[in-house]
Amino acid sequence: MVGGEPNERERSKVKAISVDEGVFELMVSAISRLSLRTKRFETLGSVVSTALAEFDHVPPSCIQMLPAASTFGGSIRVHYRLHERHRPSMERMKGLLAQSGRSDCSLRDLIIVCCLLTLSDKA
Repeated sequence: MVGGEPNERERSKVKAISVDEGVFELMVSAISRLSLRTKRFETLGSVVSTALAEFDHVPPSCIQMLPAASTFGGSIRVHYRLHERHRPSMERMKGLLAQSGRSDCSLRDLIIVCCLLTLSDKA
């Protein structure tokens, strides 16, 4: 801690998720789409934070694609830094997914939804 304030790493956790090749390609495509839109190199974290900030609903098309995209596990490990400051937005998005009938939303599902939103026509 510097000056009594916790640093960024102390207010975040790194979570590892396992994905299959299809989900990995989805993540790379979302990073690419956002990078082209912003004209700077983006990360998976920026895809998630941008989607959480920009979307106030989840289109049915994203909900329909989620079961196919979120097959359990995979051999590719992706590390995601979960920031405490994003927790309220993530809970809001989980609430939106619950309203759509997706009450069992994991962090992995939430990341996939944010990628799908980034790749949607409204992004």
